[in-house]
Amino acid sequence: MGLRDPFLERWHRRIKLEHGLIAGGVLVLVGVVGGLVMVVNWLAGGAGSLGEGELALLAATIAVAGVQIFFASFVLAILGLRRPR
Repeated sequence: MGLRDPFLERWHRRIKLEHGLIAGGVLVLVGVVGGLVMVVNWLAGGAGSLGEGELALLAATIAVAGVQIFFASFVLAILGLRRPR
């Protein structure tokens, strides 16, 4: 598979493993904070019915996307390793 794409090569040089880990970690943190805000509001309202389904879905989606980016960064970093000749 000796084909090289100049566009992907430029992005590979610019974006490193650490960038993906930071982006994934920030998204996980945002999702967890969104979930905590929802739970605090629910408890402050007397722990009745949970009427904030949209916020729960958004927080969970953001957190899962963050986990995906986090681990995809590792996979892409491993795929980008060069073998010594």
